[in-house]
Amino acid sequence: MNCEKYLSKLPASFIEEIQNDSTYAQIIRNGHELKDCLTSSDLLMKCYEKLSYLEKKTLNLILRNFGYGPFEWKDMLLSVDTPFSESEIKVGLTLLRQKGVVFTFRKTWGDHVFVIPKDSFRSWVSVLMPDTNKMEYLPDEEVQPTHKIGRGFSFDMFQFIIFIEKNELELTQAGLVKKRQVQKICDFIDFNEEDLEYIDFKYEGEDVYPKQFAIVLDMMMRLQLVNKESKSFHLNMEKTHVWLLQNMDQMNRILYENWQQICMPSNVWLQLIWAKIETLDYDMWYPIDELIKWVKGTQILQSTNIDETHCANQILNWIKSYAGFGWIEIGKNNKDEFVFKWKINIHAEVEVDIPVVDEVQFYVQADFEVIVPPNVPFHIRWELEGMSEITYSDLIMRYKLHKKSIERARQKGKTSTDLILFLEQNSKYELPENVKSSIEEWSEQFGKIVIEEVLLLRCSDSKISEQIKENPIFQPYILTMLGDRDFIIDKGSSKEFYRKLEQHGYSPFIKETNKQNSNQIDKNNSDIKPIHLDDSFMFEDTSSASKGLIYSNKAMLYYDMEKTFPKVIDVYPKLEQIPPMWLKQYRSYHPSTEKEIVQKAIENRVYLKLRSNHKERTILPKELEEKSDQYSVRGFENNDEITLFSHQWNEMRLIFPGINDK
Repeated sequence: MNCEKYLSKLPASFIEEIQNDSTYAQIIRNGHELKDCLTSSDLLMKCYEKLSYLEKKTLNLILRNFGYGPFEWKDMLLSVDTPFSESEIKVGLTLLRQKGVVFTFRKTWGDHVFVIPKDSFRSWVSVLMPDTNKMEYLPDEEVQPTHKIGRGFSFDMFQFIIFIEKNELELTQAGLVKKRQVQKICDFIDFNEEDLEYIDFKYEGEDVYPKQFAIVLDMMMRLQLVNKESKSFHLNMEKTHVWLLQNMDQMNRILYENWQQICMPSNVWLQLIWAKIETLDYDMWYPIDELIKWVKGTQILQSTNIDETHCANQILNWIKSYAGFGWIEIGKNNKDEFVFKWKINIHAEVEVDIPVVDEVQFYVQADFEVIVPPNVPFHIRWELEGMSEITYSDLIMRYKLHKKSIERARQKGKTSTDLILFLEQNSKYELPENVKSSIEEWSEQFGKIVIEEVLLLRCSDSKISEQIKENPIFQPYILTMLGDRDFIIDKGSSKEFYRKLEQHGYSPFIKETNKQNSNQIDKNNSDIKPIHLDDSFMFEDTSSASKGLIYSNKAMLYYDMEKTFPKVIDVYPKLEQIPPMWLKQYRSYHPSTEKEIVQKAIENRVYLKLRSNHKERTILPKELEEKSDQYSVRGFENNDEITLFSHQWNEMRLIFPGINDK
């Protein structure tokens, strides 16, 4: 999820606490929203300057060790490679939670899981790991594309939707799609196993489903475009209609953000590099070597055993999967070095306006072929699927109009006028006269014989049928009489008719027929329901991990958000047991009291300040050792392990980070 989604789940009182924080107050008064403060690189730079040393230290610790992945308190402790007060880390984390930099989820048993939102993470990387030398891009003439770029994830989604519309997606006893249908679907999915070779993820049905099938079905489920029933998948028509009304930029934005949540790089160093990649300009070629230079400057790989060559290979492997989705293009420059560029603009403000007509039209040929360029919106393709047959599927798609396809459209309620008007409105050139006349001819032949579902009322004998026939109350519901004891009745008012029969002493036995699930679409034909462009409500972006096939490595997607505002005082549950004077100022104490103070510092994992002849020292005590005439304290000072004896100081005080450390 992005930052705005996280904020939307917090109570108003929590949001108000964040907004009132001095870090954001002035920026918000200047007209910016809180989400902008937490996601804009420019605003985050201003906010970062207002953070305390402890907050900055904790934030860097989180970014470099966990990226935008979930982590727990125990993970933070393991990530610290220098002596550090546990309480200090916890206070730093609490302060970042108070500012909305870190969000918190609660496990079923109460433990917390923490996370930095993906879009915030990307901006923090720009702030804390700036590009001192701006990466240079290359002109198109200096690049030779080397890898096939997929036609797009959204196209594969559309093909999947059409398949489910035309074919019942049947499930086995194990609840998995049957293998023969899996193979049929994989045949038209553009990206393949080779594109996904270096992307590792676990998912339901790994023994049956190839990766590409699992990814598309997973996304269909997450976006609620399909519903899973006991025996089959079927389309959620309302969600599907809204999805198809999105333009290509909107679709790609939704698919990209969801995919990033489902399957992010497991290595934090690769997350950091990918965050940098996401800041690069759209449709500009960049050498991978330029990225490596940035990596060296930020010292991202300093704590790993990864060399630059391995790093470059990992970046290329990850980019290849995005090329399969149609999001990135790969090539080589004049030096035979790999370069890449974004084919989707993940940062552009998405325009909801329908493109002008001239940009979205297809071509209707006199031989009944319809040629569809890649920029034709999916809601138009959907209508076309309902009246034609696809013959070729690639970036350019081809359809064929024929008698059977027109009959299927007519079966759905379309008139010849509807079909011709649709083709005329969306065709680049004038509709060929022979195509128009053929549609009219095929339509005229259709429906001369009508097969209709009706309700039959059958009486037990002719005496009852005569009573029904002669009763004026029943006559409005009778369409015609068959023989001496059967009637065809009006199906639309059947319930009202049943009540009338009951009221007059007849108790009709209503014989049930084998009904098809009302939510299912008739799979005996490929009729497509029309989309109306006045359906203006926006698609709801969801990222619920429980609704997909892929087991997300973002564990917090399975937990509820913590909605209680965190307090620094909660870091120290035993603080009330500490005498206030031990914290307020330096004092001399009796040796027994000194030892008690040292012990409290060790128990609470906080600092001791010691003073002797106006010279101050701050130590993190770890162990108290007593001898006959004196005692000593073993601990850390400035990352160095030391041992101090009681005669080496005159005064002391406890320092609780976040409470009395200023």
